[in-house]
Amino acid sequence: MSGRSRPYDRVVDIHLNFSLTQDELRNSLLSEATFGDVVQIDTEEVLAMIPGSSVKVLRGTVGKGASNWGVDVVLAVSMLANMDGLIDLGERALRWARKLTGGGTKRGLLVRDPPTAGVLAVGAYQPRSDLQGGVVVGSWCVTGGDPGIGFDGRDLWVTSVAKPDQSVILIVTSPDGEVLGSLNVPPRF
Repeated sequence: MSGRSRPYDRVVDIHLNFSLTQDELRNSLLSEATFGDVVQIDTEEVLAMIPGSSVKVLRGTVGKGASNWGVDVVLAVSMLANMDGLIDLGERALRWARKLTGGGTKRGLLVRDPPTAGVLAVGAYQPRSDLQGGVVVGSWCVTGGDPGIGFDGRDLWVTSVAKPDQSVILIVTSPDGEVLGSLNVPPRF
């Protein structure tokens, strides 16, 4: 892997795609022109939890095919993404997402891009010590979601982490970043 640029050498954009609450969906002012007035995301809170990032809140979609309104929170983060940095970023992003989806908000998180899936996977994976020295090779939606048809709550993601001993950890996550299982593949010498 040396000599090639890896997908996580520099994390640029992390997309956290949330569904709207029922109150937001019922609001008669909901349109592109008034989206920011109806959907309130505390960007200052994000900046406090993920220092060094910039935040954009955009109209998004949720679902495959006939999709519904969503909100896409884009975190632009510039950093050298070694495993410790990725774990820290993933933990912080998950903590903020859980805060936004928890309680009575009825807002759900749906991962829809590979870099975000990878960052959330290493942020949620336990034990952290298994990942030390590893490199995230990539993440894939293994249930058919893609940018052309969309993503929804049925999708599963797999993130591959290559270890220095040539073993690989495969982390399976749900669209809200929960680790559903993992597989440690030993090296083949």
